[in-house]
Amino acid sequence: MAQAFKSGDLVQLKSGGPKMVVDRYVKRRVCCQWFSGDKLQSVSFPEVSLQSELTVVKRVIGVSDDEI
Repeated sequence: MAQAFKSGDLVQLKSGGPKMVVDRYVKRRVCCQWFSGDKLQSVSFPEVSLQSELTVVKRVIGVSDDEI
């Protein structure tokens, strides 16, 4: 199965929360990093629980994939 994200992609949980940077995949989970204040956080999530930040931006401004 192809990976939906690559290292450096900006993602967010589908349920909301902070914007995070994809670090790497480990056993089909996506390792993400973000800062909470000045503390670096790092957690892995199932790929299906994440969405690309580009997806969020397109939804907010009302642009489809065809228009980009």
